Amino acid sequence: MAVTEKLISIPRSDAPDQPEATSELAKLYEEFEHERLIPLWTEIGNLMPARPQSAAVPHVWRWRDSLLPMARKAGELVPVGRGGERRAIALANPGLGGAPFATPTLWAAIQYLNPHEDAPVHRHTQNAFRFVVEGEGVWTVVNGDPVAMRRGDFLPQAGWNWHGHHNVSDRPMAWIDGLDIPFQQYAGSTFFEFGSDEVPTREAPELSRSERLWAHPGLRPLTQLQPTPATPLLAYRWEHTDRALKEQLALESEGHAATVERGHAAVRYVNPTTGGDIMPTLRTEFHRLTPGTQTARRREVGSSVFQIFDGTGEVSVGDQTWIVDHGDLFVVPSWQPLVVATLRTEGGTTAVRLDGDAVIDLRAPDVGALLAERDWRERAAAGGTVLHLSEPDLATLVPHPGKVFCVGLNYRNHILEMGRELPEYPTVFAKYEEALIGPRDDIALAPESDAVDWEAELVVVVGDTVRRADANAAGAAIAGFSVMNDITMRDWQYRSPMWLQGKTFEGTTPVGPVMVTPDELPGDVRPALDLRCEVDGEVVQEASTADLVFDPVALVAYLSIIITLRPGDLIATGTPGGVGHARKPPCYLKDGSVVVTTISGIGRLENTACLA
Repeated sequence: MAVTEKLISIPRSDAPDQPEATSELAKLYEEFEHERLIPLWTEIGNLMPARPQSAAVPHVWRWRDSLLPMARKAGELVPVGRGGERRAIALANPGLGGAPFATPTLWAAIQYLNPHEDAPVHRHTQNAFRFVVEGEGVWTVVNGDPVAMRRGDFLPQAGWNWHGHHNVSDRPMAWIDGLDIPFQQYAGSTFFEFGSDEVPTREAPELSRSERLWAHPGLRPLTQLQPTPATPLLAYRWEHTDRALKEQLALESEGHAATVERGHAAVRYVNPTTGGDIMPTLRTEFHRLTPGTQTARRREVGSSVFQIFDGTGEVSVGDQTWIVDHGDLFVVPSWQPLVVATLRTEGGTTAVRLDGDAVIDLRAPDVGALLAERDWRERAAAGGTVLHLSEPDLATLVPHPGKVFCVGLNYRNHILEMGRELPEYPTVFAKYEEALIGPRDDIALAPESDAVDWEAELVVVVGDTVRRADANAAGAAIAGFSVMNDITMRDWQYRSPMWLQGKTFEGTTPVGPVMVTPDELPGDVRPALDLRCEVDGEVVQEASTADLVFDPVALVAYLSIIITLRPGDLIATGTPGGVGHARKPPCYLKDGSVVVTTISGIGRLENTACLA
């Protein structure tokens, strides 16, 4: 088979963590490319990111409105037989480039079988399962063992076992298939073989042979004492699952510890020979929530697909929230967003996690105090008290930062447009905490200034203590990113060569609304985000943070040479072109001006300028 070779192109970069660009290095890179070699130092950020980065995105598929009606239509138009093998319609995650995969490791599909129809026999190395959300009348025959498929039943099947399906009823039936196809495809370990066109038996027993041998709680046949890599039990019946969930909730009501959390019962399907997961590559569970229950937020490595068996509820995954109903499926990619903020309360402030419309109290005075805890990520991802608020009143993100650094002249295109050379070192100045305000607070217009200007900026939030950090340590020290508008009194700024006096007027600088961790953003610790500022409805600034001369990692490394950086310190990375002072004639904020500052993936500030 002919193989089309892709050209190798090693990225050249002048980033602080890369070797000095020389003609000798360029020649070495060309030799690497010719010999199909890639140096680790140019790739480590992608190969070994600080946190999991999934290409998959949260998504929901509707059972009643789309999946089932379209499967019925396919039943009318598409035959089952050799070639297609199965009338199965796969869920394609929008983030996976058109691949027929629900997640990077899981293929999931709705399969539809017409009355008295056979799906031919075959076998494959991929591990599989079937879950029946409604209907009955189909038997799957695994290595000659007929297994009934009924509502609520879970039917696992390890790879490389002959299997086919036949519908003995007068009604069509649909169910969900799950296979580890993308995982095995990536590993290059897939095999497939055709079997007979029809299942080898038309028997339709109440119990399969596997159930007669294995489906007895706590009992194991003495002829089968060796562990097997996958479960030998081919059907986990709904009546057993239902009873287990009911008893957990009953025990909870009697005061016993039996549920995952209050109102939340759950079971895991296990391999009876080991007590572990049903298969080496698949974990499957069934959860039941009592009416009104809200679960704690959780974040896991490993992607999941959920199907609603019965009832209606609200689900939040990352920044997506859906109302889901019977049969709906939704995907939870690995390691979903962690978004924290500081909320004003009657007694002061508290750090919170924002999950869609849910606000979860993290039991810390503010985000800065949260970041000072060594296990802040685990605390932020764990459950907490849900605060029922119609409109959260968010304070400035870190009310008491130890340090607030600001950087001037840091957008490449803006500098070049002005005819200047790119700076060799960052231009750094400071700001004090009294200047900081919340994401919707009023900007205090000082009567002593007639030249109040705007500067939209990306803010780095430091999450670890670092001194003289190299690039890797600097990147690891970045807890997340937020939004700032560095409101500036230009007449005071230019009274002397030192900018400080025009940059830190009290009650002028909005920061927030949230901190988003780097793994949730394109580019991770060097994010490429759209930055935008509007004044009274007019767009005055637009740029990409990818255009920074000194990116967040470089700034953390540079500033940590000067002084120790600590959790909660803030670094404003500079503003692009479009400030009012540079206009002809200059344009400044006035009483009542509304300033809206937005950075994609993080959030929006909206502040009204008011005379102090």
